[in-house]
Amino acid sequence: MTMELERAALQHTAELVDPLLALGDTEGLPDLLKALGWDGAILGITDPTIFASTIQGLANVLQGLSDLLDQESITLPDLANVLVPLAVEVTQIVHVVSSLPHSNEVPADALRMFSEDLMNLLVEYYIVSHFPRLTLILELLGIFKTIEVPEVKSTDGRMLRQQSTCRKIDLEAVLPTLRDPLAYLRKEFLLDANGVRRLADAVADLLGPQLADGLIEAGMMASYGLPLDPQLSLTPDEAEAAKHLLVVEGVFQIDPNIRSILSSFARSDRAPSDYWRLRHLCRGNRTPSGTS
Repeated sequence: MTMELERAALQHTAELVDPLLALGDTEGLPDLLKALGWDGAILGITDPTIFASTIQGLANVLQGLSDLLDQESITLPDLANVLVPLAVEVTQIVHVVSSLPHSNEVPADALRMFSEDLMNLLVEYYIVSHFPRLTLILELLGIFKTIEVPEVKSTDGRMLRQQSTCRKIDLEAVLPTLRDPLAYLRKEFLLDANGVRRLADAVADLLGPQLADGLIEAGMMASYGLPLDPQLSLTPDEAEAAKHLLVVEGVFQIDPNIRSILSSFARSDRAPSDYWRLRHLCRGNRTPSGTS
């Protein structure tokens, strides 16, 4: 079991830092700059050969890590012989990026910000691409937060970094979550800034949009708040309730043993099939509707 965990940890470490190799690639560098929202031409990062030696060092370490994964057994010295050089190479890449020469029009801390954005992109891309379910949970808990990334301009007014958003791990939220999860959830979601208990609709408005966004990223159709058809005749209570509905639609393969359970909720005259498209309106004690 320990051996399997060590192998998994090594594999995930390699996948985390592998995107850094794009710095030394003719096609990969422009794509990386675009993903980060930085203008490489103004920043002075257009030629991947400036990273050639450091990227080659990283590639060599990653190859050694790959060779280690092919071994039948992995010892602690083996781990040290790979992980220590890997940390050194990543640190060296950050140092090279931060110390690149730049024009007078580029702010003095621009390359430092670029390095920070690069490291954050590695973590964000890794978590989102490898652990979509965990991403949704961390976002709902307020641990993996979406933050605004302000634009950065050169002194002559040219756009260096586009305004955007990114997700970062909020370390201040991690410790309370681990120390007392129930107290953290109560403080974050059930109580407002004044310590007053939120109403159910207020809690729904807090979590609904994030949950809908997470479900969309997971490949489902989702929205929070049901658009009202002007032709519908709704009571004030019904119109208010529609504002707090989480609408989810997706296609699922279901076990034959639970088809009869789902069909009891379905508003359809057709017999359930192996694949169901479920549309779930989540609010209060409403029941799901589905079509086969």
